Amino acid sequence: MKHPFPASTLLCAALLLAAGTPTAARADVVCTGNCTSTGGDLNVGNTGGGEGSLSVNGGSMLSFGGGGAIGAFGSQNPGGITRGTLLVDGMGSRIATGGVSNSQFWVGSDGGTGSMTLSNGAVLSVDAFNNPGGFGDARLYVGRNGTGDVRILSGASVIVRDTGSFGADDDIMIGRGGNDFEGHGSVLVSGGSLALSGNSAYLNVGRANISGDGLLHGDGLLRIDSGGTVTIDGQDSEAGLHIARGDNSSGRIEIVGGGSRLDMRGAYTTAWIANDWYALPGAHNSTGVAQLYVGQQGVLNLKSEPVPAGQLRTDMHIGYGLGSAEVLVDSGGRIELANGLKISSDGSTGERKQFGHLTINDTGVVSAGAYTFIGNGDASRISGVLSGTGTLVSPRVELRNGGEIAPGNSPGTLHIQGDLKVVGGVLELQVAGAGAGEHDVLDVSGALSFTGGTIELSFIDGYLPRSGDSFSLINAASLTGLDLASISFTGLAQGFQYAVDPSGGMFTVLALNDAAPVPEPQTLALLLAGLGLAVLRLSTRHTRNS
Repeated sequence: MKHPFPASTLLCAALLLAAGTPTAARADVVCTGNCTSTGGDLNVGNTGGGEGSLSVNGGSMLSFGGGGAIGAFGSQNPGGITRGTLLVDGMGSRIATGGVSNSQFWVGSDGGTGSMTLSNGAVLSVDAFNNPGGFGDARLYVGRNGTGDVRILSGASVIVRDTGSFGADDDIMIGRGGNDFEGHGSVLVSGGSLALSGNSAYLNVGRANISGDGLLHGDGLLRIDSGGTVTIDGQDSEAGLHIARGDNSSGRIEIVGGGSRLDMRGAYTTAWIANDWYALPGAHNSTGVAQLYVGQQGVLNLKSEPVPAGQLRTDMHIGYGLGSAEVLVDSGGRIELANGLKISSDGSTGERKQFGHLTINDTGVVSAGAYTFIGNGDASRISGVLSGTGTLVSPRVELRNGGEIAPGNSPGTLHIQGDLKVVGGVLELQVAGAGAGEHDVLDVSGALSFTGGTIELSFIDGYLPRSGDSFSLINAASLTGLDLASISFTGLAQGFQYAVDPSGGMFTVLALNDAAPVPEPQTLALLLAGLGLAVLRLSTRHTRNS
């Protein structure tokens, strides 16, 4: 039965009009099913209550001294339905919770299902300890051990803040497993805003959690579009971002469209795009899988205090520990890092190792103010890849063992604004023809130096160089140490001869004879039989998806 939400059921809560006048019942604050307040907390469709929905509009305000739970604590309602829905619409319509040392707002938790939509200027605030010097934390959980969906639309805002000068971590968590339940969370910020502030503030999208003898899956999705904004402010401490935190987790963030932004600021900022902070001892069966997409003028910005001279600080890890991460930046999208970027260059242990792939396409730009390291030092496999046709801006770029730089998308030009040092790893250059646009180009604005590594020429699309064909594959301000790198080719039969000209910062290849195709397997088998060879050794190499 649908009925106005009476103030008498709110207990410690107060139901106010926009002008602040108390009322016992209004048509613009409507509850269907189970809506209660217990100990100052808002509860909609929670423990033992089956289903419930609450609608707040017309400029009305609900104020609660505790936290809130929408579709939560289904574990206490075994075999039943625990589902809650909250709708807040219109300028001046507001739900305010907190003002105590710990304030938490749950949407879908412990086996329950919850959904929340704010639109047209509506506001939800979750405040922890409004008294400076207080101890506490402010948290928003979406799909923590349950299923949760939040939509912040058309000028609406959600504000999560801890105003105490010290305290526990403050979090927004989207999709976390635990307490015998998987966690599934999604948040859409479309033309609205989501803000978290506190002395250590973390955004988690997809997190697994140890429960009993296993890891319970958690998956999360955050999409920011239509000029929506998300702000994570760590104040005098850290602002952190985790996508796919732990084994058996998955997470994805999409930042799409002009004006759409995710901004992080604090004394220091760190983004982990896949890591294994939550892992069972011994064998690992499932890696955390993370995806980040920034495109169509969307921006991800990490801003922190200056680093003392001589120190290195990493702002973003793409593939950390045992995690697998894919990051794509295209169509005017930007990632802006004050300090360093590492693409799969830390944390590998045991048989399983991390993998990180950064693709920058078209007018996409990634800027790392101090350095970029590609590869984790493990020469046995490729673990970190930089590819695409966009621009990396970084004064110091290092390609290490376990790393690969692969310009283009079969083929294309990748731009590096800064110096590039090749210590190890693979520089893969694809060639589909001798004409402009038919082969990869690595364009380096600064100095390119080699102290090791491999340049691999990959001939694709059936192209067979003819004697006299030439193609310039690298363009740098200067090029040194080429004799310390090895050069190999694939896609052609053995016997192809070529010369390399490194003058003027260019890496130009000149064909000295006509290339032949790689023999077909049947032809090769007949050839080997004719030669009386009994053993055929096949070599394998890492290839780039295109």
